[in-house]
Amino acid sequence: MLSREVTTLESVFHPFILRLFEVIETLGKIHLISEWVQGGELYNRIAEEGPLEEYHAAVIFHQLLLAVKHLHNLGYVHRDIKAENVLMVSDDRVKLADFGFSTQLINGPWQHLDTFCGSPPYAAPELFSDDHYIGGPVDIWALGVLVYFMLHAKMPFKASTVPLLRTAVLRGEFEISSTLSLPCCRVIRKYSILCKIKRPFKNI
Repeated sequence: MLSREVTTLESVFHPFILRLFEVIETLGKIHLISEWVQGGELYNRIAEEGPLEEYHAAVIFHQLLLAVKHLHNLGYVHRDIKAENVLMVSDDRVKLADFGFSTQLINGPWQHLDTFCGSPPYAAPELFSDDHYIGGPVDIWALGVLVYFMLHAKMPFKASTVPLLRTAVLRGEFEISSTLSLPCCRVIRKYSILCKIKRPFKNI
């Protein structure tokens, strides 16, 4: 995982991706020297202060879209997008981090992958139901879960076990707060389409 993270971070410099400065190996240990991000995880910010205002969530979501689009254009997929891996530079600026599950799509964007990666609450339906998947749509689904979390301060699919979570995700049923604007509701549903090829992974 560490070698994957180093390879990816050395290849994907972007203003909304955590920057790797140096790799140091000492006594059989590898140390990654990255930029300092003082604001901590987006997850902690929401867990402590509650859901974001729509405008604030939109600003952060747009930055993450640009970061993921850059990754995909370079032939990489993240495979572990979640609030814990989004670091707060400031209230309105973030960095996507933790590329331990990332991989390069040597055979193009439709390359089949077969390793279950990431956090189950952010996992796309095909990770639970198929023996292979396409990386791009998996990242897009995770972005949909993330924007839901930003706006609700809770996950769209609630379950006490992974099997129950699998059932909930495959059904694709979740409730959107009635207080959200129509554009926000549309974004959540657009990025949470059960059919992977209908998600906007080619035109983020």
